[in-house]
Amino acid sequence: AAKKLARASRIAPEFFSKEALEIICSHFPDRQHGEICISVIQTIGHKSKELPETAFQAALLSLKERKNSDKACSLIGNYITFNDFDPDIDLIDKIVDVQWHAFESVPRHKYPKYFGSNYALRLIGQRVPNLLTEVLRLRLKNPEKLIRINASYVLYSLSDIFPDMALSLTDSLINSLDLEDESYYNPHDSADATTCKILAAIYAAHPEETQGKIAEGYKSLSSEGKEILFRTYRWIVMGGSKFNDYGQSRAPRFDACIPLIIQPLLQCISGLAYPIEVKLAALDALGLIKDYYAESLVDHLDTLLGTLANLTHEDVIISEKAISTPIESLEKQTLQNQYSRVIRKLRETIEAVCFIAPDVVFERLIEIIPKLDST
Repeated sequence: AAKKLARASRIAPEFFSKEALEIICSHFPDRQHGEICISVIQTIGHKSKELPETAFQAALLSLKERKNSDKACSLIGNYITFNDFDPDIDLIDKIVDVQWHAFESVPRHKYPKYFGSNYALRLIGQRVPNLLTEVLRLRLKNPEKLIRINASYVLYSLSDIFPDMALSLTDSLINSLDLEDESYYNPHDSADATTCKILAAIYAAHPEETQGKIAEGYKSLSSEGKEILFRTYRWIVMGGSKFNDYGQSRAPRFDACIPLIIQPLLQCISGLAYPIEVKLAALDALGLIKDYYAESLVDHLDTLLGTLANLTHEDVIISEKAISTPIESLEKQTLQNQYSRVIRKLRETIEAVCFIAPDVVFERLIEIIPKLDST
């Protein structure tokens, strides 16, 4: 019966009375026939170029009951267009809330695409972009991690259409790294990991601006937040053509960013102001570059050698530090082990450059060695 109704709406929409439309709308939340009923009203709306208030209210009920809610969002999108309607912030929040991108108890769950919600949000972004931005900003500040994951993925789905909106929310994404995050059963359900993933996507579209925001946002984060923020660079590498974590179509823009992130990574690794945990996070990204994009490191040979010299000097200072308690001894040993790991990984990076460009390295060493102090 529902399929016959759908065919009738395509053939003769003018024969549907007001009462008939109301009855059809009342079935929007129905799990078996609700989506077909929504499609029928949409078909009639496309013919008449308007949608009744009854249909809009029925769609809101579907959102409230979370039944056929994504399909209901597509109807709301039609209502916005046909009725020249500007949604308020409460409705926008409900449409965003339809999307759910975290399933803690169901690992490797394939998330739906949310065509209806994203369609409505694209229309909303065109009409009232400030309200949509504010909804996402408030959600990124929410202490509940699943709401932040939701907001991050919604932003990601809109980032190509509204790049300025995505860039404007970079600060909110960075600040959210200091909020509570527990991975629970599924390690992929991490708000921090999601934030870094979305930051990397924004970086690929706006490398210079995003790098500036990362550098500025780093200053206000906690030690843990700073370490997490530097994981963004690993996601940038993973977006390149060697991994295609964001899809093949996006890979070229990530490939173009890889040479740009080497300098910030090396500045972190060599800088005295950066905690060892942050250095290790930076080295994680640099290690991927070494393994898969080593040719990008050749132009940074001098910086690599200088960084190695700085780290070696820092390691000597740590080893000469006097200790007076067993706790200090343990802390010193831990720090030395961490520095040994950093130095080893950096040496491996330089070795990778030697392997692909031995002549360049040899010529540079011939210039450097005579200038070195014998000690």
